[in-house]
Amino acid sequence: MMVQSIDLALKWGYKDAIRTYINKLCASYKMNLDKIDIEEIFDVIILKHGFDEHNRDYLFQIETNWINDNQGNYLLRFKNCVQLECRLNSDGFHSLDWSGTAVMAYPGFKKAEESEKATELSKKIGMELNEVRLATELYNMTLISSGFELKKINNSSDLIDKFVFKID
Repeated sequence: MMVQSIDLALKWGYKDAIRTYINKLCASYKMNLDKIDIEEIFDVIILKHGFDEHNRDYLFQIETNWINDNQGNYLLRFKNCVQLECRLNSDGFHSLDWSGTAVMAYPGFKKAEESEKATELSKKIGMELNEVRLATELYNMTLISSGFELKKINNSSDLIDKFVFKID
């Protein structure tokens, strides 16, 4: 019903009314970074990624333009990463920018509901593990780890603001 109403409002030219409604809806949303689901991390720019100095945790430095003063740079840490696979998208080569390293995480991160590999490794290691998949325009990754944590580094969103518009 809501989607049909928005479609009709757009058809009839009520873009400003829709923008106002969305802005009010977003302003009332309170993002709890301590309880964020991995699926909520999308439309972010991945600035860099790689294993930590102990080669145990896999780190992503991301930049967001999230609402309510949550924009900025974050460190996304996948703890006890026991398996990592990365595949370049063959159709993404046309947009490969060799001068820069940032890539848009869209559709983003998704936890696999069932993972035979994570279940097998959990039994072998004796630790609960989950599989998370990441899709970007250039590559796809699969990580098997014991969980993740998100830590804010700063409030900078200069780069992502050039590519993604904010809802005022």
